[in-house]
Amino acid sequence: MLLFCKAMHLVGMVAWFAGLFYIWRLYVYAAMNPAREVKEQLLLMAEKLRRLIMLPAAVFTLIFGVVMLFLFPEYLYMLWLQIKLVLVALLIFNHALAVHYGQLLAKELKTGRFVLSHRLFRYLNEMPTLLLIGIVLLAVFRPL
Repeated sequence: MLLFCKAMHLVGMVAWFAGLFYIWRLYVYAAMNPAREVKEQLLLMAEKLRRLIMLPAAVFTLIFGVVMLFLFPEYLYMLWLQIKLVLVALLIFNHALAVHYGQLLAKELKTGRFVLSHRLFRYLNEMPTLLLIGIVLLAVFRPL
């Protein structure tokens, strides 16, 4: 049962991270592109990505992570997992930021006033990469 949960947890994680890596690039391109039609298309793509891929993948990942904790609650007392869970909380925060900025970009599109910078999205695009490195290293090596 544990191996099945780990496998499903990893499948969900891969899909979730793929969405997080891609959505920030869509926002970069939307913020940089002067053509309204292109912005509309990019934001539509981002909305579908959030709704159809990222949210289900995040829920799938978290469900199987929680199931593993129910199967082995003693892991909660291990420092490596506690640190990993902090990184997962930051990942959830990054996901929430993606939703928030998607809504802000959609409002900008309606008003025609574009103030959000592509630089902001470029920085936010790095956060999932750093979190992925930390989460994977902690899960594989369990150093603490």
